[in-house]
Amino acid sequence: MKGELPAGEKQLLYVLAEIQLLESSLPAENEKKSPLIKQLVAWALQEFMHTNFKTDKRMLVLWYLLGKYSQEMKMEGVMQKLYKLGE
Repeated sequence: MKGELPAGEKQLLYVLAEIQLLESSLPAENEKKSPLIKQLVAWALQEFMHTNFKTDKRMLVLWYLLGKYSQEMKMEGVMQKLYKLGE
């Protein structure tokens, strides 16, 4: 149908919206919030990085969330990983 989004883009939009909804609706003091968001973001990055969405601006939202909720990598580690992707 004319004006309809491709299936992959619909999936990316859906996944991103669901992750953002969970992030905004779970209270900060919930100890399961950080690992849950991190796990979902890691899955989404793995799922969509090998598609034509690798350079999509919306992927930056996922990378940002990974840095925000990752205890090991933190934002600095995420930025280093993003830098290496561009090489």
